[in-house]
Amino acid sequence: MSTRRFSFHRFSFDSRTLRDWLGARRPRSLPLRVALGMLGVAILLVLVVLGAVLGTLMLLGGMLMRLLGSRGKPQADGGRILEGRYRVIGKPMLPRGS
Repeated sequence: MSTRRFSFHRFSFDSRTLRDWLGARRPRSLPLRVALGMLGVAILLVLVVLGAVLGTLMLLGGMLMRLLGSRGKPQADGGRILEGRYRVIGKPMLPRGS
């Protein structure tokens, strides 16, 4: 009968190597740094303007749907009007809280 020897190595994860491999590094040349910075600002501005335009279009679409949805319908529904006698109560007549 043969004896086999298995060796199990413990898995060790070193986050430094992954961080070094995936980390953002700034380029050393100044013109490239400036160009990438301006590209980042331009992308940010495009996203802000796109968000503002889409938000405005959504608001206008909602207002248009509300306007078109209420066309041809009477404003006051006759069956839901509550009629009665009302009187105005002055402030001294209101009951005080305990």
